[in-house]
Amino acid sequence: MTNNSRALHLGLAQSDDLFVRPEPATNAGPEGSFEATSASGSLSGASLRIYERLNRAGYLTRPELPSEDRLERLVNTIFVPEPIQFRKASVSCSIITAIKRRNPLCLINPIFLDVRW
Repeated sequence: MTNNSRALHLGLAQSDDLFVRPEPATNAGPEGSFEATSASGSLSGASLRIYERLNRAGYLTRPELPSEDRLERLVNTIFVPEPIQFRKASVSCSIITAIKRRNPLCLINPIFLDVRW
């Protein structure tokens, strides 16, 4: 690099055309966030319907943590069926469970087919 190109390069980097914004902190709340509450602090009608729908579907409940007991986890992986949702019905079958989990021991489950709606 020559002195002229070096000065040009440094001048470009210090130019007002180049503007670098600092990134917002990851723990900072979004500035244009969705307002779920009204001025009085209660949920608005649409937000309340969304909340109730999510709550009924089970999205707001924590999943159960796996047990620390290895025997209980082994029994659950063999005998707890894998449900498949089909519209409003829930179907579970030991063959489907064995295929999904890649565990042939699931075939010893005495409940072969379970359909619930």
